[in-house]
Amino acid sequence: RLQEGKWIMRKKLIYICGILWLFAFIQLIVNYEEEKEPDIITAFSNDMYLRTLSTVKATGFYGNTYMSGEDKEKLAKTVAEGLGINDIYDIYTENNKTTLTKYVEGVRTVINVVTVENHVEKAILTQKQYVIVEMEFDNSLESAVYYREKVEKLFKDMDIGADITLRLRGDIEGELSNSEKNSISDHILENVNGNVVTENRGADMYTIYAYTDSIEDYVVYGTTKTNINIVIAYNNVKGVTEVYMATPIMNEDY
Repeated sequence: RLQEGKWIMRKKLIYICGILWLFAFIQLIVNYEEEKEPDIITAFSNDMYLRTLSTVKATGFYGNTYMSGEDKEKLAKTVAEGLGINDIYDIYTENNKTTLTKYVEGVRTVINVVTVENHVEKAILTQKQYVIVEMEFDNSLESAVYYREKVEKLFKDMDIGADITLRLRGDIEGELSNSEKNSISDHILENVNGNVVTENRGADMYTIYAYTDSIEDYVVYGTTKTNINIVIAYNNVKGVTEVYMATPIMNEDY
């Protein structure tokens, strides 16, 4: 009976150790995922910014089907509702484009449904339909990151393949030295776990392309992946240095 009691105690100890090991393993996975996930907001935040302007832009191919102006307006409204825009907005159709706009304090939303026509032969006309969403946030980095994910999920739920770009801009008073630019860029790269792919840290042209495994989207140039783009440029009209960070890449003028 004594031996039996010892065996029961040993089984309990093994069971408890197994449970503790399982909890430790789960926590290890959670910690790894937290470390793996880049903190874009922390990476870009800077107390020197006078203002931030953040943009989410998504361009998706909707299909080759014919759509009337009424069809395009219905689609634009569906996208708006998916983004939580259910109240007053402006919508109009002109030529081959339907545009829905919504302006509230600090947020501008524009949804376009565009028809691109192509003459295959003299009497044959094909149509391609595109949905373009652009949201701009004044002084709200958090909103931009949140809506980037929301737009991505919405397009996925609607079975629309899309290219989605998140672009953050911060304005700093005056013209920065290269040392100050390097400090800002290195802080961003460190927080997104980014490795530099190519760079030009010149006084007149300052741009960095980097890649991180922590962000799924990327673009490929040749055989090189990139999904973090940092640009720092002086705006002599406004007298500010504009710091840009985009993922996966800047595709607009600056």
